[in-house]
Amino acid sequence: RQAVELAGASARIRRTLALAQLRTGRFADASQTLELSKQLTTHEHPEQGFLEAMLAAKQQQADMGIGLFSSAAELMDETSPDNPRLLLIRQEAAALTGAVDPVSQAVPVTQPGTTN
Repeated sequence: RQAVELAGASARIRRTLALAQLRTGRFADASQTLELSKQLTTHEHPEQGFLEAMLAAKQQQADMGIGLFSSAAELMDETSPDNPRLLLIRQEAAALTGAVDPVSQAVPVTQPGTTN
């Protein structure tokens, strides 16, 4: 968190922090971090949408999570369909929200340093 504060006004770094907070169960912190990230950007970003979908799913808001996921997936398909970071987050968000996503199911994505 201190590194994020030192980095200043970077929406991407804030989204990275939010992802870590989501993965460690710190949902209130993730919500605040995502709000700050949203304030720092001038355009929609698919990663923001996937993270918000994951947060909604973790907070038992299934319909909202699926809706947010769908919007983020559509935006990703339009703007950055081959981005490996987004593909990983998209797969994680699809699994958490229960969204049916042909892209997540069809594209084998590995974590850095691993093999299939």
